[in-house]
This record gives sequence, structure tokens and C-alpha cells, in this order.
Amino acid sequence: MFYTRQFCCFQKFYKTMSEMKGEVEYVIKTGRQVVEQKQVDFPDKLGAQIDAIKQQYNDLGASVRKPRTCFRFVEKCSVH
Repeated sequence: MFYTRQFCCFQKFYKTMSEMKGEVEYVIKTGRQVVEQKQVDFPDKLGAQIDAIKQQYNDLGASVRKPRTCFRFVEKCSVH
């Protein structure tokens, strides 16, 4: 039962991350254009912040994918 609840939580979180992906990518792409065109007084700082946002999103996605993969493996093993 614990396994099922935890797996459901990861599934919901993974789904939310997937739904947000397009918006996050849009923000990053738009931010990079602003930096390239130097439309702000601090393009280097903004570029670094954009890099940090992208890295955090990627790290968060990885931290969700790893357990999700493990849960799927356990699920397959328990069925057979």
C-alpha cells in the first residue's frame, strides 16, 4: 500500500513537471533572447539566473525520473 501511494505521488509530480515543461522552456528561450539583444542593464547576471533556473528544473526532473524508473522496475518484477 505504501508503494502504491508513493508511486501515485511520483506519477502526479511527473505529470505536473511534464505539463510545466513548455512554459519553462518558453521562459528560458525568451530570457535568452533578452540577454542576447541586451535588452536589460545586466545581461550577464540575467544569463546566469536563466542558467540556474534551467539547471534547477533539470535537477528536479531527474530527481523525479529516478524513483519513477525504480517503481516501474519493481512493478514489473512483482507482476512476474
